[in-house]
Amino acid sequence: MTTVPTLHANLLSYARSVQPGEGLFFGVTAGEPLLTEEEQLNRSALIPAEVEEVSVRGQISNYVSDPDNTEFNISEPNLQTIDQAKLPASADRLVVKTSVQFLPNSTAPHACDNKTVADNLQELARKYRDVGGYTFLAKRYLWNVLNARWLWRNFLIMTDKKVHVLEDGVRVLTADPAQLERDHYPGDDTLEEAAPGAGALAERMGRALYDPEAVLSLELVGEGALPEGSEIFPSQEYLGGEAEERVRRRRGNKNAGKVLSAIPVQHGNRTVRQATFHPQKIGNAIRCVDEWHGSTEIECAMPADPYAALTTRAVALRPPNGGSFYDFITRQNRRKELYAALDKEDPADPDCGNVHFVFACLSRGGVFGGKE
Repeated sequence: MTTVPTLHANLLSYARSVQPGEGLFFGVTAGEPLLTEEEQLNRSALIPAEVEEVSVRGQISNYVSDPDNTEFNISEPNLQTIDQAKLPASADRLVVKTSVQFLPNSTAPHACDNKTVADNLQELARKYRDVGGYTFLAKRYLWNVLNARWLWRNFLIMTDKKVHVLEDGVRVLTADPAQLERDHYPGDDTLEEAAPGAGALAERMGRALYDPEAVLSLELVGEGALPEGSEIFPSQEYLGGEAEERVRRRRGNKNAGKVLSAIPVQHGNRTVRQATFHPQKIGNAIRCVDEWHGSTEIECAMPADPYAALTTRAVALRPPNGGSFYDFITRQNRRKELYAALDKEDPADPDCGNVHFVFACLSRGGVFGGKE
């Protein structure tokens, strides 16, 4: 077998190339337009969507196998205090707003203890750039922006949905997410039809992923109609240790209960907890580009993660020795596949799928080193 360059080191990490910001939840004052005549965001119409603690009278519904179990009193109400987020009473639309930067951080390792490996990885990135790989990847990132995947559960409860992309505070694209398939990339022509100008923006996004002089910052705004007072769904916090204990003591619960992601903001003459999305949650949706994992059980795009783990189903679609990210950088035959695919100089060639997967993982960033 022909020797191919080594791509793995004990110390190897990449900085994130697609950097989302915190997602902020707002209601829009009923009857007010979201965008001004100058195509700018009508910020005066935005009302922070609040997270509030509420007391609820629930019931035990988890599985209990022992009828004499004393931990759960299934015949009594399950009184507890939890967080809840709602659309403001004076609003008739939900808006989620975030920012995202596209950076050239996958062109070279952030940290590497082997100069030869670092040089090899940089050369691989140059090859990927030269065949148009970054633009190919950027189109899929833009697809996930425009199909509103990053709104998560909120997407399902809204009607009359739209996604706006703003640059320097001015709208540059608007799309109706309903026009875009979400399981598979619908194609360049469909993307352009759904959002005229998408192709040109994707070219700029792709350039930003390899050119330090072309870094791109965008503002994403997702909106949809929703009855006033409707429950909405920001990120949920996973507490542990002393943080969990403090919440439990304050609320008087046996367990801390649900805690939603929020930041303190000034609204009128008071400070409120504004509902938010974690940047990691938004990034997970944007990098949902891996259609090349080969699973016949789950035939749709997955987030580009080293093992393509789907935690809600407790499966990894790319296990070790099954096409994981690490297989492609540690195993000679897998590395050979990458270079052979790049030699075709056609990023749309089916054989290039795993090359895109590898670079989507590098764009994701993270610590990839370790002893083989």
